[in-house]
Amino acid sequence: MIDIAPRDTLGFMISIAAATLLAVVLYRRTSPTVPLRLRIILGVLRWFAAVIVLLLVTDPVAHVVRTRYRKPVLAVLVDYSRSMAYPQAEVKIDKVKQALSSDFIDRLESRADLRFYAFSERATEITLEEMYSLEPTGSRTDLAQGIRTVLDEFTAPPSGFIVVSDGSVNFGEDVVNMASTLRSPVHVLAATPDTSTADISLDRILVTETAYANTEVPVSVLVSARRTGPVEVNLSIRDSTGTVFSRQIILAGTGAKTKVDARIDAGEIGTHRFTVEVDSLPTEPVTSNNAGVFALDVVKGKIRAVLVASRPSWDFAFAKRCLEADPNIEVFSVFTGAAGARPKIEGMVPGLDALSDLDAVVVLGGGPTGATASRLRESVRGGVGLVVLSGPDPTGLDAELSPFIRVSDGGRADASVSVAATDVGADHDILRLSQAASGFSWSELPPVPVSAGMGGAKAEATVLLSGTGDRMEVPVLAIMRYGEGRIVGLSAYDLWRWDLVPKGFGLEASPFSQILLNSIGWLTERDEVRRLSVSTSKKTYLWGEPVDVFARTVNENLKPLDGARLEGDVTDQATGTILSRFSMAEKGGGSHLAKIDFLAPGRYRVRVSAHLGDETYARETLDLTVDRRGLEHFEYDGDPALLSRISRLTGGSYYDIAEAGRLAAEIKPGMVIVKNFRELRLRLSLPVFLILAGLLGLEWLLRKRRMLL
Repeated sequence: MIDIAPRDTLGFMISIAAATLLAVVLYRRTSPTVPLRLRIILGVLRWFAAVIVLLLVTDPVAHVVRTRYRKPVLAVLVDYSRSMAYPQAEVKIDKVKQALSSDFIDRLESRADLRFYAFSERATEITLEEMYSLEPTGSRTDLAQGIRTVLDEFTAPPSGFIVVSDGSVNFGEDVVNMASTLRSPVHVLAATPDTSTADISLDRILVTETAYANTEVPVSVLVSARRTGPVEVNLSIRDSTGTVFSRQIILAGTGAKTKVDARIDAGEIGTHRFTVEVDSLPTEPVTSNNAGVFALDVVKGKIRAVLVASRPSWDFAFAKRCLEADPNIEVFSVFTGAAGARPKIEGMVPGLDALSDLDAVVVLGGGPTGATASRLRESVRGGVGLVVLSGPDPTGLDAELSPFIRVSDGGRADASVSVAATDVGADHDILRLSQAASGFSWSELPPVPVSAGMGGAKAEATVLLSGTGDRMEVPVLAIMRYGEGRIVGLSAYDLWRWDLVPKGFGLEASPFSQILLNSIGWLTERDEVRRLSVSTSKKTYLWGEPVDVFARTVNENLKPLDGARLEGDVTDQATGTILSRFSMAEKGGGSHLAKIDFLAPGRYRVRVSAHLGDETYARETLDLTVDRRGLEHFEYDGDPALLSRISRLTGGSYYDIAEAGRLAAEIKPGMVIVKNFRELRLRLSLPVFLILAGLLGLEWLLRKRRMLL
């Protein structure tokens, strides 16, 4: 079949007509007169030459279309996830094998080419024989990924999909949203039971996995039951010491979730593992979803901080309010002035000697003296954090505990300086503000006064904020180490102004408050000052959930360290076997990410090493648990509504697994028309040039012989 567009048809007609007119005009009469036969031969030669030239000029195109027909392709996706074995293998997966019988296959193969795929956590093309030997072992159901696998293997989408599943989709992208974009219908064979199978399921455990030592931790457990009528069962929580919680609960039996709230003792510092169990029914076929585990990472109790000042001030009031607003900080106050001048305030203690097990000390202005100062030095050297907030008269502070150098003021007045973050300070956690403070700049803060006796920072100190004033530059915020402890120093005072001015411009920043809280966190949270920190989003994962491992590399000043190469491995704690090794992808800002997938139930240790060149920079480990409950335990009876919606969205049809024969009879995908197009277009090429030259040359020779030149 030849297909020519109207424009190209016109081009052909003009070329032929013009060539014909030229040939007739030239050879209708000749002088001298030559025989008619010779004139016809000369006219034909000129006609062919003219047609070639005119076709090259008008450039019309003709398409030769070759049409053929082939069978449509149907992609059959069979779900082999563990939910297809619920409550017993013959209920779902065996029904699937029976439905996809040889008769079913033969009836469809007479009208279509069938391609078989098994899907669960991934999709793989299989043979018909492999389909009949499938076992329900997949740890999750990702239908969208299964469909995409098929689409990626075809140049053009298949004529249709046949999805054989129970609809327990629990992973991957939104398959409903994806279905709305498909150009091929999805026909469904729903492998869901007619009635709900009797089952009690521990659906979810809700708990914060970090707790303070010896505190009560709230735990919420969601439990459901499917049976005829309500049922009373016992729910218990156990750890290594025995049962820590037990309660009788009544479940409706309709599949509705019942929430059980409990409180357990977190215990001492360390990682503690707990098991939650719900009684099973006497005839319950699957009991693996009646239990679950969770872990608590128990850390030291509230941070104990003491606020030391010679007398009340605005800085003292702001600092006290800021610290008390944090529920993780327990605040005490000590005044070092004359006993009769000490005001009575909440949380006040007579002195540092009255406190033990301190985590941080915040000193405003003149610090403690005598034996109290000596004790403070020993505490900081032993690991207690210290924040130094200088005042108008900081002369009483022990010089060893300040990151600044003091000089004689020579009678000069205190100066005001404007602040800006240094290169190191720009990325430091102490200066990191909340997301609500976006658009904030340290240089926009109002100037603050600095004592005239400020002589600079010590050599061992690192300056995070610097201040500039009248022909002077001074350190405003600096950090340093002192023995095992760390010190944060602020040389300016009246810093409460910083919390007021940004709010006047509509910003949510509280720079003074956040510097103080960030400093307490930097001084006391040891994990934050590790050169390599490794974490996961939670301690316990369900079977089938991928584990995201996050890591961050920093230098001694908490500045992100880029360029490190991070590698790790996963070890089964039960056998000590290394199961896999991985490299972490660098995300910038010292952050790295890796994904660990397809871990079976058990306890694992993840080890990560950071390398700079050929040297090992740091190492870190963490433990995690994969629960024997998995993603496939949820909605075990399937989701026929989801499957029905997918079929409607794509223009497909929905059948129960028992109606496979009806699907084979009713589905009519139709033959696929394949058209091959070949373009016919005259181009100036060497063969065309030679033909044109031959035509004109032959005409010239004949004309010369007859004296027509």
